[in-house]
Amino acid sequence: KAPVIGIENECVDFGQVNRKGEPLTREFVIKNQGKDVLEIYRVYSPNEGIELDVEKTKIKGGRSANVKVTVNPLQLKGELLNATIKMVVNDPINPQPIVRVVGELK
Repeated sequence: KAPVIGIENECVDFGQVNRKGEPLTREFVIKNQGKDVLEIYRVYSPNEGIELDVEKTKIKGGRSANVKVTVNPLQLKGELLNATIKMVVNDPINPQPIVRVVGELK
C-alpha cells in the first residue's frame, strides 16, 4: 500500500553541450507505482549550473509527474557534465533516489 517511486530514466543525457550556448532543457518522469500518495519533499542538485522544476509534489497511486532539468553551460566546469539530482520522498524502500545528468562540453 505504501508509495513506490519509479523513475523513467535514471540518467538524463544532454549529449554534446556547447559551452557558450543557451541553457538546455530535458525532462524525466517520476511515477508512483504504489497506492498511497507519493510525496516529494525535495528535489535538488548539489552541482552548479543545474536547475530543476517539479510539476507537482504529491503524486497519487498510478500517476506520474514531469521534472524539468535545465543546464546552463556557462556555469559548468571541466570537460564533462557529470552531475546528480537528489530527491527526498516518502517511499519507505527508496527514500533518497538519485538521477544522473551527463553530457560532453564542447
